[in-house]
Amino acid sequence: MKGDFISYIYDNAEEMWQIIGDWSVGRLLRDALTAKQKEALFLSAARLATTEQIGCYTDKSDRAVRLNRL
Repeated sequence: MKGDFISYIYDNAEEMWQIIGDWSVGRLLRDALTAKQKEALFLSAARLATTEQIGCYTDKSDRAVRLNRL
């Protein structure tokens, strides 16, 4: 990683909880979501991907993404 910790946090869905200002929300992101849900949230919130793009990335339909059936 060459010591670039901040880039690792901002480019990783599993570590997304660390950039949340509210610790209770961050804890929910870290503990309550599955890995697939974290990935969909990361793509949607951090990368501003549409449901169609997320569906293409995860090999699901955009409807499945919207209904959280990853």
